[in-house]
Amino acid sequence: MTTDIEKDHAFLRRLDNATMTVQAWEDDPSLLWEIRAILPWDDLRNETGPYAEHPADVFKFDNPNARFVQRLARYFQRDFMTWVNQPPCAVCGDKDGVQHHTTRGPETDEENFAGASRVEVYHCDACNDVTTTFPRYNAPRKLLETRQGRCGEYANLFGCVCRAVGLETRYILDFTDHVWTEVRVVHDGNEEWLMVDSCEGVVNEPSMYEAGWGKKLCYMLAIAVDHCADVTWRYTRKGHTEDFQARRREHSSSEVASEKIVQQVCQRLMANLKPKVKEELQKRLAVEAKQLAEYRQMREWTKGYGQGRISGSLKWRLARREAGNDDSSKSNDNTMEKEDSKVASFSVETFLSLPCRDVFIAVYPQPSSPREGIIVSWTKCAVGLADSISVVVVDEKCLGCILQSKGFRSMEVFVAFIESLPQNRIVAIRGKLSRDDVKTTASKSVPSLLPGFRVSAIEDGVLFIGQKGASPDWAICSSFQESPDGHQIQLSGTAIPNRDVALRTLTNTRPSSVLGRLPGEWSTASEVEKRQAFLSYKDVGCSGYCTKLGMPVYLLGETAFPLQKNENEKDSEWNTFLWWPTPMVPASDHGIVESPAVDASTLVQVPLDVDCFQSLLGPTLQTKSGIKATGDVLQNFRLVALYFSAAWCPPCRKTTPVLAEMYEILKESHPSHGLEIVFVSSDRDKNSFENYYSKMPWTAVPFENLVPFKGNLSMVYGVKGIPFLVVLDPVSGQVVVPGSTSRQEFMGACQRGEAAIENLFHEWVDRVPAGTKEIMSMLEISCTEDRVESKAPNGDDESDRYLVQSSNDTSIPLPFEPAPVRSPEEDWEVLCLNRVLDHGGAPALCQVLGTTLKYLENARKEPWASKFRSFRLSNKVADKITRIPHSISFLQSLGLEVLTVQTDFVMTIPLAADLDELHEDLTAYLEEYST
Repeated sequence: MTTDIEKDHAFLRRLDNATMTVQAWEDDPSLLWEIRAILPWDDLRNETGPYAEHPADVFKFDNPNARFVQRLARYFQRDFMTWVNQPPCAVCGDKDGVQHHTTRGPETDEENFAGASRVEVYHCDACNDVTTTFPRYNAPRKLLETRQGRCGEYANLFGCVCRAVGLETRYILDFTDHVWTEVRVVHDGNEEWLMVDSCEGVVNEPSMYEAGWGKKLCYMLAIAVDHCADVTWRYTRKGHTEDFQARRREHSSSEVASEKIVQQVCQRLMANLKPKVKEELQKRLAVEAKQLAEYRQMREWTKGYGQGRISGSLKWRLARREAGNDDSSKSNDNTMEKEDSKVASFSVETFLSLPCRDVFIAVYPQPSSPREGIIVSWTKCAVGLADSISVVVVDEKCLGCILQSKGFRSMEVFVAFIESLPQNRIVAIRGKLSRDDVKTTASKSVPSLLPGFRVSAIEDGVLFIGQKGASPDWAICSSFQESPDGHQIQLSGTAIPNRDVALRTLTNTRPSSVLGRLPGEWSTASEVEKRQAFLSYKDVGCSGYCTKLGMPVYLLGETAFPLQKNENEKDSEWNTFLWWPTPMVPASDHGIVESPAVDASTLVQVPLDVDCFQSLLGPTLQTKSGIKATGDVLQNFRLVALYFSAAWCPPCRKTTPVLAEMYEILKESHPSHGLEIVFVSSDRDKNSFENYYSKMPWTAVPFENLVPFKGNLSMVYGVKGIPFLVVLDPVSGQVVVPGSTSRQEFMGACQRGEAAIENLFHEWVDRVPAGTKEIMSMLEISCTEDRVESKAPNGDDESDRYLVQSSNDTSIPLPFEPAPVRSPEEDWEVLCLNRVLDHGGAPALCQVLGTTLKYLENARKEPWASKFRSFRLSNKVADKITRIPHSISFLQSLGLEVLTVQTDFVMTIPLAADLDELHEDLTAYLEEYST
């Protein structure tokens, strides 16, 4: 029987072997160049090419890099690699009669040089030969030569291919005999690790293994060149079951032991990183750990992937029990039915494009991205769900202002929405529904609501631009087939009439992109000062601005839409201010006149079980400011720890400073709703107690109270030796972290740094009983509702009234006219170029181009280095670009991208970009405007 020590050693060996696999991707730059030379770049860049599934990919992935990864995975699975169940006979060539005979270690020079982990030997029934071999190579260069294998070879070589194209890549080691990769891209507005299974050509379907294949999972470890992590909880919803835990115990002595091994390897991989790089990585890991902890609480998949495994022969898949579950997709049908009746919309729908542009509205049947189905004055604004109708409502008074953008999968809900609109509102529609959805009683009223609208076109895909309750000459309606290029109308004349607008404050919100920053140094200014600076700088021409504490005033234009609500409580400082129609802006909205939004959880009064803690610790506790009531001392903490220790104990004297460091760090980051520690002394006299306690920053059971209470405490919590720390839930008094594991956990976290300490605190809070979580959740919701109701600037009453208010029933003719349809990219580059020249002239343009070329040169030298493919707009070098208004949009028009992440805005060189062509374009502009 395998001992615990043997289990842990085997666990570490598997992890060490995986780190060597990943390191091999980095060791040979010439191999990465060779891979890049092999790839069919034209097909991989093509959004409608042989490896794209259009428009399905567009609806699944909002980010071009994520779509590129999906095409790369399909190419690799279909045309790059060959799956080998068993090799053909080396003597007679027979394929069907070859059977596995035995497995040996590497023997030949080639097998050893190419890192074969083992060699499979086969017997041929046809000629009785036993010399056919199938070496399981590990060296990426050899795999690039053979291009064959099974999941190990696929994941290994695909990981190397991902590195060659410039992706941060991790190798996922599944202890149930499978491997795949994860790549880091921006998805749904956040930087995320997306699962990629190159055997299947599948991206971002983490439920595939459990819900689709029916695998009995246990450990999934992610290994990168600079870190590793246990990411099991991303791939399972059965982690709470005893069967799952039993399978994990087959591979390690305990959860604590496996976590310690992972952390030891992670620390080793981080050892040579620069301090700033290490700090940033630790923050990323802390965010991921929190997300994984949330996954760990989930009991079922919100969306199950229903398909069984497709790679490998049926016999092989059945033997591995990975052919799929017969009922794996049943749960999805009900989910879809529920989703069909919902309305989809952006968190912030109202948006006013730049006031210096003529207004135009366009609808397209085959957009290259979901939002490009409807465009209003360069703002891509369609919700763009698959099999749905996208509706954009434009203000007829404040011409060109997008008021609402929604997606409908129900005809009844769509009609009810149109009925709620005021007369004369401009409405743009693009989408399709099934015949069953269209044939409803509600559909008959649409032509009267939207004159000229053809309900019959919805089944084939409808394009419409018109007015609610009016029949203007420019109104148009057709099917996708009738108008393959789409439709466009534009405002006649050369300028937009004066628009009555005011700044609307949108707290805890960030845009999709920015134009640049407000000239001048405003990072350290107050919110009021930033607002005044923006209002006084009228020459920029923009849709608004956004900022946060310690950051510049970023200017917004068409690319800012759609805006997003910050999901991470630490990013609640981001605030956005948009020009909106004055009737939609409350008179009380004067911007941010108070401190940044506070996490609602820190405003809740934690309900302490006072009776429980008084019975355990006594009526009073000793603090640094004197004796106080126990209930008062322990008020408003999420965790209370009892620390049994003594000055005469050598291990205690080593442990106390470490615990104090952790306590001080948490005290700073959580001045309320944090961790409180109560010292329970085993000292033999009061002087020893006082001297020892003077070195501690927390509270203590008074020495006089130890006799009546300490014995009971030791018995209740099983204290058999010191130091001993037990962590309790203050709401229920129940044990959250037992003394048997707590010391190892916090000592390990302190060794890994502040991010690890913060992460451990959140893990401990997450272990409180379900009843406590429910109580705290209800209190937080109540607190949030009270705050929202009390803050007039964020009230939506004015906005809601404007969107549905009654207006004059008389038809109001608007000065629009049909116009030639332009593609979303047409004239955009010239428009952005002229904006830069208007606000900064040729010298400013050359500064932008020169700085960008420096980044690009690095990327061309090492196109696989992700650090050269992106930079944060807040860094000092990038400021040479961002200080020029509209410079960011100009660079985007040339092919670069700006992404919004939780902490900053990031400019990236897309994976699909032709670096040489981009270099030529930038150089040509620089030469033209530098003379």
